[in-house]
Amino acid sequence: VGRSGSWCQDGDAQSNQICTLDICPFFAHPRVYVMCVVVVWCLWMYVVVGEYVEHLCTLAKAIAITRRLQELGEFKSSASVAVYIAMPSEVDTLPLLRLLLAVPAPHNKHVYIPSIDTDSNNMHMLRVVDDADFDTFKPNKWNILEPLAETLHTRINVLDEQQEKVLKGLDMIIVPGLAFDIKGNRLGRGKGYYDTYIRKCVQYHATHHLKPPVLVGLAYSVQVVDTVPTEPHDYTLDILITPADTFQTTQFNK
Repeated sequence: VGRSGSWCQDGDAQSNQICTLDICPFFAHPRVYVMCVVVVWCLWMYVVVGEYVEHLCTLAKAIAITRRLQELGEFKSSASVAVYIAMPSEVDTLPLLRLLLAVPAPHNKHVYIPSIDTDSNNMHMLRVVDDADFDTFKPNKWNILEPLAETLHTRINVLDEQQEKVLKGLDMIIVPGLAFDIKGNRLGRGKGYYDTYIRKCVQYHATHHLKPPVLVGLAYSVQVVDTVPTEPHDYTLDILITPADTFQTTQFNK
C-alpha cells in the first residue's frame, strides 16, 4: 500500500514510486475500468432507448386514435373543429393537427385551438390557418403551444359576433381529459375552462338556431375507468375514442 493509501504493485515502495490512484483501487486494473465504462454506457442506453420506445408507442396510439376519428361520419361532415393541444397525460393531438392543417383550401376544415386570456381567465377558440401558421406558436406558462400575443387580435374568434368573417359556431369540439368513462363523463384538470366554454358555445348555437357541437373525447385505454365523478355543470361527451374502440356514449345513457 502506498503512502496515499492506494494499492501499489510489487517493487514500487523500493523505488520510492508513489501510487496516485486514491479514489478506488478496484479501478487500477484496465479491464475492470473498461467493464465499468461499458456497464454505465449500457445503463445510459437502456434509459435513452426505453424513453424513445415509450415515445414511439405513445405516438402510435395517438395515430390510431386519429384514424378512428377520421372514420367518424360526424367528423367527415364537420366544417369547423376545435382541437386542444395536449398536456402531459393527455392524448397527443399533434398528428391530428398536422393532418388537418395540411389539407389545402377549399377542401380543408376550419381548425380552432384554445387560447387562455390571462386578464379575464377566459378560454377562446382561435383560428389556425395552416402548418406555417401553427409553427409560429410558442409555449405558454403551462408549456402548451399558443399563438403569439401580437397575432391574437387578428385571428378569428369563433364566438365573437363582431367579426364579420367568422363561421357560425363549431361543428365539433375535441375535449381533453385525464380520465373518462363510456357514459361520456370526463375528469379534467379542475380549472373548468372547457365546461365553461362548451356552455357558451351551446348557448351561441341555440341563439343562432344551430345544432350543438359534437363533443369528442380522446383517451388511451388506461384512462377509461368504470365511473368518473361528475358535477351538475359538467357536460357529457357524445363520443369517446380509444386506440381500440369508438364509443357512442349516448347508447350508455339510455
